[in-house]
Amino acid sequence: MDCQIHNSRLVRKCNSAGQWMYTYQCVECGQIDRARTGLGPWVPKPATVDLDAVPLWSDAIADAAVQAAKFAAASVQAEQDQEWWDRYHAHIDSEKWRGLRRKSLKRDNWLCQGCLEAAAEHVHHMTYERLGNELLCDLVSLCSDCHQICHPHRDLKGRELYGLPIAVH
Repeated sequence: MDCQIHNSRLVRKCNSAGQWMYTYQCVECGQIDRARTGLGPWVPKPATVDLDAVPLWSDAIADAAVQAAKFAAASVQAEQDQEWWDRYHAHIDSEKWRGLRRKSLKRDNWLCQGCLEAAAEHVHHMTYERLGNELLCDLVSLCSDCHQICHPHRDLKGRELYGLPIAVH
């Protein structure tokens, strides 16, 4: 993760040959400030600076910035996931869904298409690509046991195994 405008400071880092290398590290994102180093990552040893006073390169700054970016991305994903689940639940509660569900069960003669033995109780989405505008070929009738196999991470009695509510379809 890189900043748009770096707040950098001169730092030192020991290379594999045991020599000190110098660069400018952004204290916000932990990356090298290329605007201050030019084409390469390293700068010449500064003549007017007490080299022992130059702080060491900090991997912790970069690690913290990466973690903050991951947390921000996860928050955005959770919000998008919540919007998707809101749309999903609204659709599952609609008359349109009830009609599609009835048509799917009727097409499959109320027989589970997973085992071809038990009565179908559920209609499973093969894809969510057309959620709200499903084609009947996007749906399959299943018994509870076969539907559970399709969703091993959920308890289809009404909640995810992680404790979050779901609608059984």
